[in-house]
Amino acid sequence: MTNQISRVEQEKFLKKFTITYLKACFRNKYDNTIYDTKVPTVTKIDNLDVINYLQTSKNKDLKDIRKIDEFKGKNINFSIVKTELPKINLPEISHKTVELLNIKWEYKGGKLSFKPDINDFSKFNNITINTMLYPDNESNVKGRSQGICIELTDNKGKSKAVEISKESNLISYPKCKLENLDFENEKEVIFWNKTTPMSNIRIPMVLYKDIDLKNIKKFNIILNKTNSGDLLFESIMLD
Repeated sequence: MTNQISRVEQEKFLKKFTITYLKACFRNKYDNTIYDTKVPTVTKIDNLDVINYLQTSKNKDLKDIRKIDEFKGKNINFSIVKTELPKINLPEISHKTVELLNIKWEYKGGKLSFKPDINDFSKFNNITINTMLYPDNESNVKGRSQGICIELTDNKGKSKAVEISKESNLISYPKCKLENLDFENEKEVIFWNKTTPMSNIRIPMVLYKDIDLKNIKKFNIILNKTNSGDLLFESIMLD
């Protein structure tokens, strides 16, 4: 890989990361680390782009993404797909087949809306979304990251949206390609040749000002940053 960091850089990175991890484990020092749940998701360590996946004991599902009959879409298509599909290559975090919410759009301004199962957001620090690009789809322009907005609406109709910029690496295009790697029942099977990491997007609740966080009635994923795209969502949680 042309973009792989050198051995010296790897050692430097791992030393710093190990110290940070030990401090978090044994001293409960989370400030300015990837474990600090009071700040947005860390995307850089030592000037290197990183993607991290953090789940705590406080995580609560905001909605079961498999209940798609409780979702409403505008200018989008959405469905449930399974990770057994060969063109989705995830880290082996479990041996179970994971069901993912797939959202596709061909026009800027699409929206997915749902009523959250939890209405009182004031008890939590963040909204946490685990998502990734669906790599094998031309709706995602090669090499281009995606951006979205997460909008909350309270019971009085007041709304606030927070942007996940496409300039960040939170929903980045994976640096890999499709390859013919196997045959099943005399049919060629095409695989995405590298593991595609799931991005852990954390949005601090303090960014949602001037709305009643104790009474949230609607959660919107707004797709207004790019003209087209195809995303997979593993979970939408509060922590």
